[in-house]
Amino acid sequence: MPKRSSAVRPMDDALFTVKQRKAVPHEFMLDAISKSSPVTRPMFGCLAVYIEDKIVFILRDKRDGTPDNGVWLARPRSTMRVSGVSSLACAPFRRLAKL
Repeated sequence: MPKRSSAVRPMDDALFTVKQRKAVPHEFMLDAISKSSPVTRPMFGCLAVYIEDKIVFILRDKRDGTPDNGVWLARPRSTMRVSGVSSLACAPFRRLAKL
């Protein structure tokens, strides 16, 4: 039976490197509501902002430069049912104008 080497092997540095976090997009929005103690969580490559357990808005700033970059506001369900409007227009988030 072959004998195992008991020598300590150097650990691979790649296993222990910490991935840099992306910069917070539109950070001034978090500053504006800081008294409410917002919590952020990544969501679909964006940053979702919660106060207590409710989502308030999503911050998006991707390199592609599409008009989807910016602040997406959460809307209450009561505002999502409008007669004669397509369901697409009744999405739970509303994009603000370019920042």
